Amino acid sequence: MSISSSMTGTPGSFWGAYVLAINVIFGSGVLAMPHALQTAGFALGLVMLGVISTIAWITCMWTIETISRLSFLETLWKSGELKVNEDKETGDDAALVGFHSELVSGLYENASVEHSSSTPCATTDQITRDWEVNELCHAFLGKNWALAYDSCLTVYTWAVMWLYVSVWCSAFTMIVPISGLTTFQGCHTPFHGDCLKSYRIFVGVFVVVMSLLCLREWKAFSKIQGFFTVFANICLIIMVSSVVVGLFAGSYIKDGEHASTHKSAPYLAGGNKAADFGEFGALFGTCIFSQMAHQGTSKILSMIDKKKNVGKLFAAAFVTTSTFYVILSLAAALYFGGLTNSIVTLNWQDYSPYSDGRKDTFTKILSAVIITFPVGTTSAAYMFFVKTIGVQIEFWMKQRYSWNNLSAICRVIAFFPPIVGGVISSDVKTIVSVCGLFGFFVMVFFPSMLQYYSTRKLTSLGRDPATPFSWVFSSTEAVYVMTAVGGFGFVFYVYNTISSIVS
Repeated sequence: MSISSSMTGTPGSFWGAYVLAINVIFGSGVLAMPHALQTAGFALGLVMLGVISTIAWITCMWTIETISRLSFLETLWKSGELKVNEDKETGDDAALVGFHSELVSGLYENASVEHSSSTPCATTDQITRDWEVNELCHAFLGKNWALAYDSCLTVYTWAVMWLYVSVWCSAFTMIVPISGLTTFQGCHTPFHGDCLKSYRIFVGVFVVVMSLLCLREWKAFSKIQGFFTVFANICLIIMVSSVVVGLFAGSYIKDGEHASTHKSAPYLAGGNKAADFGEFGALFGTCIFSQMAHQGTSKILSMIDKKKNVGKLFAAAFVTTSTFYVILSLAAALYFGGLTNSIVTLNWQDYSPYSDGRKDTFTKILSAVIITFPVGTTSAAYMFFVKTIGVQIEFWMKQRYSWNNLSAICRVIAFFPPIVGGVISSDVKTIVSVCGLFGFFVMVFFPSMLQYYSTRKLTSLGRDPATPFSWVFSSTEAVYVMTAVGGFGFVFYVYNTISSIVS
């Protein structure tokens, strides 16, 4: 299962693939990053963002190296030089879950080559197709690990969808009044009382709207996805610009509390700090969530014509997203300070470009636009994820069930878990913690396993495991170091998260 599975295209320019990479990485994480950096402290936050971005870059390259190795083995297999011994049961499983090549299901169990060679395992023009990560897991780790990967990616995606529910319903709770319950921009997070009732009403509205939209073909809705993307980027630029205006206009005020104690411009907010390790868990999860590109690695590789430049492409993409996160987060911290919302767009509910805090018609319209712009992008993404998770669940369930309406049942299974989460809690810190928990396995654990075991497989077959994408971090020692560093961070993250829940 992958975001990339819905993208189509032919090899093109570096910049076209670069834009695709940016679109894959950017998501609702950009809305959660300012609060995470502000609460954890900018010194700790910048270090963490840099470390996670580097890890994401390295593990994306490991996935690409694994793709190169499996493509090479497929070339040998088609030429008859690679012999794969598969039993009937394995072959049937492969067909049921959609792996169209016997190679994928048989390679893990038993394989041999006619003769060994020290020649590097592939050239860039031997990337045979868009290999999905679960296929890589099936080939080099086995069927059970492929199922484990799909499970982690599914739960991670559900957590992302849960965040979409929270963002969507929180926005409408703030700007759409319900008679007898709320007024226009009269609710603030976290919701309580009548505002909480209103939020849950909008969860019901979300269910109805998404159910109707999911009945339509994806192609019919994807035509306006480009508009949503451009509009979102424009809104993000407006957010930064309006904060700069606010810094010289007057202190940010929320519920009567001033973010700044300065009597003259610039009205720099207080409550900022260098580091708070008590917020390590939320920061770790947010950084993983915000720099996740691994779902689209295969498609991005296929989209670039000069594939040897894919390492530079991912480096440029992660530097770009990190830079924007830092700019937006720094602007928010300087203006909102300790009043930065867990979803930063919601801070515009109280935004005013005037020193006395008044809100004219233009300001109210600006606030409403900023608060609601994520609605379009999250709606499109939610529909897509329902489709892709449903398809993946159906692939695995076909191995045991042959129900007539299995496809519809799997769509329902994919649809409702995030809704349940949205009803239970709209707390972004909790949601992002779940994203980080399972995102760690998608970003770090499985790519490390693939790098290690695909290298061992090529070596056991008497072939040089080096690829055109091999570099200083391709060694087994690098995998050990990466696993140790990532594992330490993950253990501390889990401990920190559990401690926060208990306290």
